[in-house]
Amino acid sequence: MRTLAGVAFSALCLLVRGLCAADSPESVRLDKPAVERWQIGLIVHATGACSGIAAAIPAPMDWPEQQVKIVDQQLSEQVGPLRDRTLDDGVKQMLIVIPRLAAGDTASVLVTFEITKSPIEAPDETSSWRIPVRPAAGLRPFLGASP
Repeated sequence: MRTLAGVAFSALCLLVRGLCAADSPESVRLDKPAVERWQIGLIVHATGACSGIAAAIPAPMDWPEQQVKIVDQQLSEQVGPLRDRTLDDGVKQMLIVIPRLAAGDTASVLVTFEITKSPIEAPDETSSWRIPVRPAAGLRPFLGASP
């Protein structure tokens, strides 16, 4: 749920950036940061012999108001190396592959993220912002009807 909220918020940030006449790093002011730890992962228990298990799990990612770092990883021996990818719509996924799992075995992946979030302060002055006649191509996917 927090990942979906992050996607919605990033779309809003893109929209605001598209409206802003003077888009500079100084125009974004961050408030007091808060640090949270999230543990995200997968546990698979095989009732029979399995092979070729693959999973893609949403994972937190860096945004202007959010920094993410991995502080711990717990991988069982059956799990292949973790990879990640970022989809075009700004969602990061953790890719997990378990090549083989014997009947009765359990494989697990638990990754602990430290997330530092800073609320964005409202700007003091917005009179220089203008609604563009035609939105930039990168903004259009966020302005259409929801799937």
